[in-house]
Amino acid sequence: MPEIRRTKTSGLYAAFAAAGCCLAAMVVFGSEGIHFFVGAVFMVIYGLTVDRNDRAAYDEQGMILYTIWGKPMPYHWSRITKVDTAVEQFRDRRFIIGPVLRICVKENNGKQTVYRFPFKYYTGIAEFLAFVNCKVHK
Repeated sequence: MPEIRRTKTSGLYAAFAAAGCCLAAMVVFGSEGIHFFVGAVFMVIYGLTVDRNDRAAYDEQGMILYTIWGKPMPYHWSRITKVDTAVEQFRDRRFIIGPVLRICVKENNGKQTVYRFPFKYYTGIAEFLAFVNCKVHK
C-alpha cells in the first residue's frame, strides 16, 4: 500500500532541540536541571512516536489514517469529501506558512474532519495527489 509518511529529518529536529534544552538546563541549573532532563526525554520519545506512526496509507478501496499512537482509522473513498492543497499556517509551528495537503473526511457522527499534511514534513504527497487525480478522472 502506498503511503504518506513523515520525512526522516522531521524527528531529528525535535531530538536535537530536546538535547540542546537538556544540555542548557544541566549547565545553567546544575543538579536542579534533572527536571528539564526528564522533560526532554519525554519530548524525544513523543517526537520519535510521531515520526514512526503519523502516516496515511491508500489504495483503490479507501484510506487508512493513523493517529500518532498508531491507531488505524479506515475510511472508504465515499466518506472522503474533498482532497485539495492550500497555503496556510502550520498547526505546530505558528510562524511558518507553507503548502499543505488537506483531506476532508465525513465521520460516522456526520461531522467533517480535516486532516492536514504539510508538504515540508511529509513524503509521498505528490504520488497521492496523482493517484487521486487519476481516480477522479476515470
